[in-house]
Amino acid sequence: MWSTFLVLLFVGANVFWDRFGNAIVQASRFQLSPDSLDLGEFPPWIHHDIRPELLLIAFPDKGGNILQRDVLAKIASAAEEHPWVRKVSDLRKFYPNRIHAAIEWRQPVAMVRIAEGLLPVDANGVLLPSRDFTPVEAAQYPRIVGAYPLPSGPAGHNWGDVRISQAASLAELLFSDWKKYGFRQIELGPEGTNDEFVIVTHSGSRILWGHPPAVAVAREASPEEKMQRLHAYYREHGSFDGIDGPQEIDLRPREGLRVRPLPQP
Repeated sequence: MWSTFLVLLFVGANVFWDRFGNAIVQASRFQLSPDSLDLGEFPPWIHHDIRPELLLIAFPDKGGNILQRDVLAKIASAAEEHPWVRKVSDLRKFYPNRIHAAIEWRQPVAMVRIAEGLLPVDANGVLLPSRDFTPVEAAQYPRIVGAYPLPSGPAGHNWGDVRISQAASLAELLFSDWKKYGFRQIELGPEGTNDEFVIVTHSGSRILWGHPPAVAVAREASPEEKMQRLHAYYREHGSFDGIDGPQEIDLRPREGLRVRPLPQP
């Protein structure tokens, strides 16, 4: 008796869904809009709402619907494709039309100078959207300059040159002290050279950093020692300039930093 009833109920439910399911799915209260996506608070360096872009990536042909079985997978995939998103987790849906996602955002740490202007990158050398930065805002970031190829792909992809990634990691290390110390840019040597970096101040002093933070060199001080020397020198002198103007400060020697005046122009 009960088995017969359950079979009839199952068949009836399928008939009902076949007949009315599409109308239910298309009901407006289940449709997703940008306001349906709860991504938490946007970080201060992102100045536009990315939620319409996520929906367009996830549902390029028609609007999304919370009743779709793969709706969370599509939203997650769309978020991971977006250049500002580093990682998405804790994806949940709430009826009738709300989706929550915890987002780990990419953070800009430097601007890479090219002939056409400045392009932002994160600490891993991933190219970020430039539309969110005014010229004034872009000028506040550490600048990477030198001889290197253009990005190998669009925003959201790695620049494609390991030296950009390495310089970006150095920019992240220096980020909190960048303005205080009056730094202007990180210079890269031509490809195929010894890949040592130079930090240049606004007044023209040159700080020889050496190899990237992640590259250990036996004859060279560690990144921690170099940072300690930077802090100590600034505390003592209040500037990286000498009495007669710009100078060269070499952080690399294991036995301690070396200072010499730069030739006057």
